[in-house]
Amino acid sequence: MMPLAYVPTGREVQVIEVCAGKGLAIRLAEMGIFPGVVVRVVSDFSRGPVVVEREGMRIGLGRGIAFKIWVQEI
Repeated sequence: MMPLAYVPTGREVQVIEVCAGKGLAIRLAEMGIFPGVVVRVVSDFSRGPVVVEREGMRIGLGRGIAFKIWVQEI
């Protein structure tokens, strides 16, 4: 397992855990990011946002938030 912030561009991963407060966890779930879903990292800048894709929808996440999402490569 590793934080989403460390996943290289182009890799598909499954979300294992969201280590965040209730408010952020709900907001991420509303965007479709919750344990069990598979996302693909579209772009990963060394600084700045991490862009992921899920079912054709792209979502930009701040790097701090990406460190709170634990994933596993599939």
